[in-house]
Amino acid sequence: MHALAQLNSFSLLNSAIDLEPITVTPNTSLADVITLMCQNQPQATYVLVVDNYDVLGWLTEQDIVRLLYLGVDCKTTIISEVMVTSSIMLNYIESNSLSSVLFMLHQNQLPLLPVLDEQGKLFGCITSESICKALLRELVIPDRSEPTEERLKLRESAIDNTSDAIVITQDNIVNVLELQTEYQLIKEELAQTQIALKEANEQLEIRVRERTKALKEMNRQLVHEIADRQLAEEQLRQSQEMLQLIMDNIPQSIFWKDTSSVYLGCNRNFARIAGLKSPEDIVGKSDYDLVSKEQADFYHEFDALVMEADKPQHHVVTPHLRKDGKQIWLETNKVPFHDAEGNVVGVLGSFDDITKRREQEVVLREIQQQLQAILDNSPAIIYLVDTENKYLFINLQYEKMFKIPRDEIKGKSIYDYFPREFADRFAENNRKVLATGTSVEAEEVAPHEDGLHTYMSMKFPLQNTNGVPYAVCGISTDITERKQAEESVRLRDRAIAASSNGIVICDATVPDWPIIYANPAFERITGYNSAEVMGKNCRFLQGTDTNQPELETLRAALKEAKDCTVILRNYRKDGSLFWNELSISPVYDNNGKTHYIGILTDITERKQSEVALLVSQERLQYLHSSIPGVIYTCKPFGDYGITFVSENVITMTGYEVEEFLQDSRFWQNHIHPEDLTNMICELSKLYEQGHNNQEYRFLHQDGTYRWVYDQAKLVRDDEGNPLEIVGYWVEITQRKELEEELKNALEKEKELNELKSRFIAMTSHEFRTPLSTILSSAELLEHYRHKWKEEKQIIHLRRIQHAVKHLTGMLNDVLVIGKVEAGRLDFRPVPLDLVEYCRNLVEEIQLNVHNPHLNMQSDVSILFNSEYQSLPGLMDEKLLGHILSNLLSNAIKYSPTGSTVKFTLNLEQEQAVFEIQDQGIGIPEEDIPLLFESFYRATNVGNIPGTGLGLAIVKNCVDIHNGKITVTSKVGVGTKFSVILPMRND
Repeated sequence: MHALAQLNSFSLLNSAIDLEPITVTPNTSLADVITLMCQNQPQATYVLVVDNYDVLGWLTEQDIVRLLYLGVDCKTTIISEVMVTSSIMLNYIESNSLSSVLFMLHQNQLPLLPVLDEQGKLFGCITSESICKALLRELVIPDRSEPTEERLKLRESAIDNTSDAIVITQDNIVNVLELQTEYQLIKEELAQTQIALKEANEQLEIRVRERTKALKEMNRQLVHEIADRQLAEEQLRQSQEMLQLIMDNIPQSIFWKDTSSVYLGCNRNFARIAGLKSPEDIVGKSDYDLVSKEQADFYHEFDALVMEADKPQHHVVTPHLRKDGKQIWLETNKVPFHDAEGNVVGVLGSFDDITKRREQEVVLREIQQQLQAILDNSPAIIYLVDTENKYLFINLQYEKMFKIPRDEIKGKSIYDYFPREFADRFAENNRKVLATGTSVEAEEVAPHEDGLHTYMSMKFPLQNTNGVPYAVCGISTDITERKQAEESVRLRDRAIAASSNGIVICDATVPDWPIIYANPAFERITGYNSAEVMGKNCRFLQGTDTNQPELETLRAALKEAKDCTVILRNYRKDGSLFWNELSISPVYDNNGKTHYIGILTDITERKQSEVALLVSQERLQYLHSSIPGVIYTCKPFGDYGITFVSENVITMTGYEVEEFLQDSRFWQNHIHPEDLTNMICELSKLYEQGHNNQEYRFLHQDGTYRWVYDQAKLVRDDEGNPLEIVGYWVEITQRKELEEELKNALEKEKELNELKSRFIAMTSHEFRTPLSTILSSAELLEHYRHKWKEEKQIIHLRRIQHAVKHLTGMLNDVLVIGKVEAGRLDFRPVPLDLVEYCRNLVEEIQLNVHNPHLNMQSDVSILFNSEYQSLPGLMDEKLLGHILSNLLSNAIKYSPTGSTVKFTLNLEQEQAVFEIQDQGIGIPEEDIPLLFESFYRATNVGNIPGTGLGLAIVKNCVDIHNGKITVTSKVGVGTKFSVILPMRND
């Protein structure tokens, strides 16, 4: 057991570690790896792939043989592509057992085991071969010499404690002792073992020979590969020289930087612009060594953008300040470049000095802007279309005229914007231009929002460098107005020739202004033909009649070169007189007066008509001043504006004639609003009837309305078309007032007759009952007084008294109504405590509830209620008594036995509110509007006595107090009267 501990010691593990294994980087080619392994003495059997002391994998000579057998290209294949990787590695600090290392190699079938230090970096490597070497260094051949006493004791101890061979250590030396035990190996087994070892040795020699052969073949291949590489390197060198030659002679400046924007190289052109002697001087410098900080910051940000985004940036134009102080413009392109693994390791850039090109572009842009300004400010429309009639360009005038946005029209066809019939004509002219290769001028018509416009179009071809037309340019001028003007001139010439007025043109540039043109109407009016008057002055038509006042006006107008119209006596060729209304107008050009145009109108018949009209007007004026009515004429349509009114309208209305004529609605605006609609309606009937009579009120100038009688007649021409309305107004205010008075008198008489009839009907019924009572009681007293006792006599006397009081009450009601209708009912308001007044009134009525002549029910009670203890007011005590006593009496009279009449008094907004509500028979809804008329009674009162005057008296007393009364009722439920009176009636 001591021997096993010795084998697992830390020193033995250290001796098994290869502290200097062959290592290569991941990018090393397989050919270089083989060369490195062959050059190592002794020849290495493996290499480790390491990056910054981190173990990535390994490759053994067996792996290389396998790869060569598979035909892998050693020159192009790098070791990272074919290496063996494993996550199993030995931590130097954590492991001190060689047996555990052997276990790891055996269990994971690993040819080697990398050893890592405490930072996880490569420390060394353990292989089966290194373990064997370490063990051989430690093992000693079995000692056959005489054992010492110490060895003998050791053997004796081993024999006593084990039944197999053991390893005994002494003085840190491993000795394998062959001891005879009861399990001693027999010679046959030893011989077999020797044979097996021999066979293993032979197999090992075979493998060594095979490996040697493979390595020789590999070495031969490496020699060829090295030769090929040298050739490739030479070609690469030549290519690099050629590339450098190209880079140094191209006009662009080229540079490349690392990830920190430090220059790695450039071409000569860049070095020249940067102010360096040679491209090598750029290496290790940054932009901060070459340009200002501001520019360097921009270039660094530009580099970072390209590298971080891993995307190229092209055609970036920036200003650059050279060392000589001159600013130039650079167009820069930058692309990221990568290593073999695709990582961005820097940036490659190039730039062109585009200063001259930029200056040329500025000049070109200015020229283009000037050309565009010329095109856009041209009054003509300018456009380009290709051979398929698709738009390439339009100017601003085209866009405005046809409402077509320039940014939308490119690529669109003329058929997309114009109807086919118009587009076909445009296309035909374009086809002629392209077919002939020459310009074409033609009139073209195009539709616009305001109609068709005519254009004079000049179209010509645009040709490429081969002389082949590729587009048509059109310049079109809108000649619509010119065409219209030409047509207008033609129409004017025809109109002048066909005019019924004589027209002459005189040349004002020649003395005496001779006639140079006379139309046919001039010949017809004067009797002279054109040949006879050419070259003459128009004065020849005056004959010897040269002292006309109008001639002075004409001469002054000619002298001042003004328009003028005069009426002259002229003479025809036959000597007959005709009245000539002559109008002259000077015609000017840019240099001044050139001609005079004279228009002759034969107004002989009009002059004769004017004389006749003057006589008629004098006669009519005399008639106007002699009759009381106002004569007028007005338009037969629209607002019927007044066109004429006689002077006596001032007397009738107080308004001046001009007020009627200047404002077409003056007459209508002064008609009473209540009469205006009917007046207009009746006036419109003129078209059917031809005449109309109306009466309406008109606002006089003094602010009062006067009644007017209006008689109108529609005047038509020979074809029946309305010309004007002729009529006259007469004031009938006095007549209307008399009619109104007569009407009121008739209405009053009618009302009196109705009252008389009602009064007779009422008295015949209501007076008969108390009179019958008086008569019967008087007769009984007369015949039986001596037989009756005094109490019975008093009963009949009281019946007579009560009947008399009832008659007196009815007569008082009649008198009150009479005073109301005559307007003689006195109103004398006095201070009253309304609450106290109502309480006293209720008590008085309750005391009279047994009065037979009132026909009241003895068990109907009045319940008065008010939230006020005292409520002072100013009212007529007598009239207030009429109001409340009549309403309360009616409530009791029409209420059933055992019911209660509610009487309340409230104050709302300085107004006293009296409410009386019963539970009586109610009032039919159709009777409510007539309740307050004299002698009117509801239709459901039956035999209940009454005069029909009570509510009429109540209504009039309420009106005198400036109050109001309302009633709500439902038949069979009851009635509620509400009286609202102002608290103060001064």
